[in-house]
Amino acid sequence: ATGPVVASLSSIGGVISDDTDNDRVKDLNESGVFAVVVGLYRVQGAATSGVYNWARGEFVAANSNEPGIFKTIEIAGNPLTGNWSLTLPTLSSGTYRVSVIGIDRAFRAGSPLNRNFTLGSVSTTDRVAPTASIQKVNALTVTNVSVPGIAVTAPNIASIRGAESDNTGGSGVSKVNLYLFRNLQTVIANVAYSAEFWNGTTWMRLNLNPTSSVASLPALSTTLNPASGGTTVTWTRNTGLPSGTNLPNANYYAAALAQDKAGNLTSIFNIVLTGRVIKVQASGAGVRSIGAPAGTLKLSTAQAVASSSSVALTFVSDLDVDAVTDIAKYAVTVNGKVIEVESVSYHGGILRLSLPESTLASGDAVTVQWNELLDGRGFANSGSTSLMVK
Repeated sequence: ATGPVVASLSSIGGVISDDTDNDRVKDLNESGVFAVVVGLYRVQGAATSGVYNWARGEFVAANSNEPGIFKTIEIAGNPLTGNWSLTLPTLSSGTYRVSVIGIDRAFRAGSPLNRNFTLGSVSTTDRVAPTASIQKVNALTVTNVSVPGIAVTAPNIASIRGAESDNTGGSGVSKVNLYLFRNLQTVIANVAYSAEFWNGTTWMRLNLNPTSSVASLPALSTTLNPASGGTTVTWTRNTGLPSGTNLPNANYYAAALAQDKAGNLTSIFNIVLTGRVIKVQASGAGVRSIGAPAGTLKLSTAQAVASSSSVALTFVSDLDVDAVTDIAKYAVTVNGKVIEVESVSYHGGILRLSLPESTLASGDAVTVQWNELLDGRGFANSGSTSLMVK
């Protein structure tokens, strides 16, 4: 494998830990890490084609046993766990392998840890586009059913989330755009289509054909986790989605297109051919209407704490863990004054709204409102509660 692709790399490092249980049984004086031994290799295909001689400052034959082909980094103080780092020589474009061996105070060596990386321009090294998937609408699982099959039935579309992955050794996913459309019409089978796309505020009719540009389509940006991107990421969109009169009972198409750091983008026709159909059924057996009335989601406990400048709410039913952290869904007043919600967290069934420091004082009257808050079944709920600060 070529490993991750990087434009430049000047140093490497890591953590070394001793096997404390094993050592302490034998001799407490032998516990602790002594050193890390590092080898740097050129890689050609599946084999190594050269090893770096740290003493001579150059690569030599891969099977060389001459002195200097390993770099020893001693760990000061021989701790049970220590950090190490090593400055690399100037390297040309290509694939390399770093081999690391840990040694403890008893001079016992661990198994080698090998990692490959490719140095060079990601735009010329990586030519494979990321793959895409849509996993959840609200808290409901999206099944792997191709168009025109129904992948999920939901009372509304309050959040959509999924996952993207880049090829092994690729440059990593840099962004994911969500496309939401309806009223898909085939103009020419497998060649040209027409559909209404959601641009964040309204629906707009557009045509798709082999010369269409993705840039011409209204893309809905998503939030990545991790935010910096990577080989595998998850993504979420929970704002600016259609609702109310913009979301009548119908079938809607959702597709995610990912771009990696080398600029590779999934094909435009993946939007049509690999999208997923969301059937919105806002009323009927087993579902509640969009914008469920206050009280549908029952509040169990509410507490406002001055020392932490926060309000904690516990509901009888579980909440959608991805959708509830949108601060736009909440409004807080303290003694009749509107207070900004700085952040929202949901852990262990407790929904916590964090307010600016020193906002709350003992005896203050607090009112909390929530709007279109999703429960674990994907139904939207609105309501409010009033309480006193302790």
